[in-house]
Amino acid sequence: MHLSIASLFIPFMVQNVYLAPVLALEQGLVSLRMHAVAGAVFLLILHTIGPALLAGEPDDRIRPGVCRALNPGQAR
Repeated sequence: MHLSIASLFIPFMVQNVYLAPVLALEQGLVSLRMHAVAGAVFLLILHTIGPALLAGEPDDRIRPGVCRALNPGQAR
């Protein structure tokens, strides 16, 4: 149990290392009145579209025929 928690330390640190400069850059690119909206849109994209791309694309590259096997009538 302790090893699994310790193994999460590195991904969390890497996430924080890239997230802080990206948020600072994003806040610097918009005007003062748009900070809240820009932050909300960024987090929406980060938490909805990002995981879908990260989970879907590698899976398609690893197992390319699975979708066609499950839905034979579906054209790709």
